[in-house]
Amino acid sequence: MTLREQAIAEHPARLAQLESKLAEAQRDATRGEITAPFAARIGAVEVAAGDQVQPNQTLLTLYPSDAIYLRAKVPATQSEELRAALLRGEELIATADFGGKTLRARLERLSGEADARGVDALLRLDDPTGVPTGAFVNALLERPLAKDVIALPFSALHGGERIYLVRDGRLQGVTVLRVGELRVDGESRVLLRSERIAPGDTVMTTHLPNAIDGLAVTGIDHAS
Repeated sequence: MTLREQAIAEHPARLAQLESKLAEAQRDATRGEITAPFAARIGAVEVAAGDQVQPNQTLLTLYPSDAIYLRAKVPATQSEELRAALLRGEELIATADFGGKTLRARLERLSGEADARGVDALLRLDDPTGVPTGAFVNALLERPLAKDVIALPFSALHGGERIYLVRDGRLQGVTVLRVGELRVDGESRVLLRSERIAPGDTVMTTHLPNAIDGLAVTGIDHAS
């Protein structure tokens, strides 16, 4: 038998072997294709092309493109009022500046556990475009609407929990409860509550280090 006749005779076996290898390669290619179940943003990639992987090995991390959250810590003392507001269906908005634009996020969930730093809060970004995963931002979160409070400059506070009313030209100290803060025309005000403050009362907003009950004072009309 000549070499050509031998090659012809062996051709079916060689063809079957090559077709088997092709089928195996096609199977591996199909298995190696990963399709995300949702529109996603890719985070960390743990493998490279050609790497052999094991079952349950992490290949990469994905984040839903339409569900990017801010994770923040809120004081444990305020977590219950936020939780109650969520149960009432109130929408609490947080704002943050990042990359020259203002971000808006809505409080969606609060952790049931607290640590020394506070309680974990998840806030869903309205538009996460241009915000890389893992970025740090400074956000201000609205608190639920507070009733029966007054907004005063921080200079009105003495010792953190005391203000002075002006009655008959003399100071009268009143203990107050700090409820929160409010921004008015770009300036921060402290929100206070006290049953001893009545409508029409005059509050001293100038901070006097040596203020005491009964001290005679004269008011100044800043509008004049």
